[in-house]
Amino acid sequence: SVADNGLHNPGGFAYRGDTVFIGTREEIRAYIDIDKDGKADSSWTFFKDIPQSEHPYEWISGLCFGKDNYLYGAITTDSWNAGASPDPRGYRGAIIRISPDGKQAERLATGIRSVYGMSFHPDGTLYFADNEGGGNPTEELNRLVPGKFYGHNAKKYKPTDSTEKPVLSFQMELAPSGMEFNSTDNDFGGTGGDLFVAFYGPAERWKRGGIARVRI
Repeated sequence: SVADNGLHNPGGFAYRGDTVFIGTREEIRAYIDIDKDGKADSSWTFFKDIPQSEHPYEWISGLCFGKDNYLYGAITTDSWNAGASPDPRGYRGAIIRISPDGKQAERLATGIRSVYGMSFHPDGTLYFADNEGGGNPTEELNRLVPGKFYGHNAKKYKPTDSTEKPVLSFQMELAPSGMEFNSTDNDFGGTGGDLFVAFYGPAERWKRGGIARVRI
């Protein structure tokens, strides 16, 4: 398990074939069940180049594989951490793309705060939801445009281009988390190709949670 490996804050997972990839504060770790007994019996570090400290709100989340077989992930901001670790590549507060072998990564977009859910539209476009915070006036649904800045922690990133605007400001529940596009082949209730977003509510009190459907 993640705890057995001395890791913290598992905040996202994705799978490729028979391997599960778990995002934690320290690394993305891959797990596999070789003997097929329903319990992972082998694991290894897939990607470790993540700046991390002891802050409780550090994680990598929204993990999902693209059609290019690269792993995409969102790394939470360090703007709330007075003791943040050095971040020479500017990964913390950014969306990154990791090569299929885990050996190379690139920063795709910056200025995110706490992106917990990301999902690919059937046409291959990546969408992500960001939680409200400094520089982000509302709960946001964003479309990934490589190289763009999304509004949070301008002091760190010093953006030269205009801020990329959300495609939708959520006006219903609070704190978007998991999200998933429905398959275009699964048209229950006329929802084929639509996006479903879960909200866990403010301050983790569960009183304003909900699920929204978004038609792109």
